[in-house]
Amino acid sequence: MLTLSDIINLEAHDQFFSYADAYLSASAVLCRQMKNDSTRYTWPHATVILMLAAHAVELFLKGALLKSTGKLSATHDIQQLAEKYRETFQNLVLTWEIPFANPCSETELIAQMKQQWPDIDEAHIKTFITSTPDPSILYRYPFDKPGKQWPGVYGFTTPTQLLTMLDWLEFDFKRIRLELNKPRS
Repeated sequence: MLTLSDIINLEAHDQFFSYADAYLSASAVLCRQMKNDSTRYTWPHATVILMLAAHAVELFLKGALLKSTGKLSATHDIQQLAEKYRETFQNLVLTWEIPFANPCSETELIAQMKQQWPDIDEAHIKTFITSTPDPSILYRYPFDKPGKQWPGVYGFTTPTQLLTMLDWLEFDFKRIRLELNKPRS
């Protein structure tokens, strides 16, 4: 029988890493099923795969930050977690292309948009940024409210392309965990 006691003795950050690995594994299994069964090549199936992968990223970021800072982040916002991760881990060995997060901070993104469109109002840019739902919400529900679809355009690549991304994500998880577990001098 499997129980929570299987991981309860792990350090808190390792519990997060274990869950991240499990969500990532589940995403890959479903993606392989989609690849092999064209009847599963549907938006609902794709969103479940993406939601599991996004949750794996969230849990991994939380685990890495918890290991480094000793504090558990209460947010589920991958962009915020990614920005905190980049602030905390500036060593090139710990960098990675974090899926579901913009590589720019909100401040950098606003500056880039203002440079490209100088007449655009900063408040309008912030509204646009905050109106984009978090992946954990976007991929979990078909719409925001009845009659109110999610803002933006969303799509799914091929299962083969997504499996490549999931493989890289697994590689990065392992690589970063190894680096985080090295003794610090």
